[in-house]
Amino acid sequence: MKKEEREIVLWGLAAIGLGLLLTKSKKDQDSQDSVGLGAIPNYYKKVGRINFTIAKQAHIKSGDIVINSNYLSHIKQKHGEQLAQLGIEVVDFIKIITRSFYQIRKGSGNSILLVVRSFGKDIVLALQPIDLIDDGMKNVWEIHSSYPVRKFNLKNTILWKK
Repeated sequence: MKKEEREIVLWGLAAIGLGLLLTKSKKDQDSQDSVGLGAIPNYYKKVGRINFTIAKQAHIKSGDIVINSNYLSHIKQKHGEQLAQLGIEVVDFIKIITRSFYQIRKGSGNSILLVVRSFGKDIVLALQPIDLIDDGMKNVWEIHSSYPVRKFNLKNTILWKK
């Protein structure tokens, strides 16, 4: 099997596994606190939220999770075709991940890592807190990176887990 074919299979398994998790986590997401972004600047897309309860337990700020248009374009260029073959849009895939995390780990500096488990692999989203001066909100997390890892390779301190 070629490397490209293996990647398509792995993305497919991840999408299926995350889709199964979405049913439960969507219900959890709906019950989260309602404080959030007012008007999102055009270059950001809201893709999730870290609710107050989880944030308090992890000793981080609660807030909306956003992705900027440049990073969204990057993901579309790198993986858009693979996700399209699976019948899922890039933004929807990211929303599934942000609703399905089972751990929050310490990142570098003031960043955090959301970890999602799917078929023996962890998918990690690295989030950085940002200030959106436009609307005065300070509790906003921006996605800066994402990558698959094996569980035993993830050594960052756990801040919160289900």
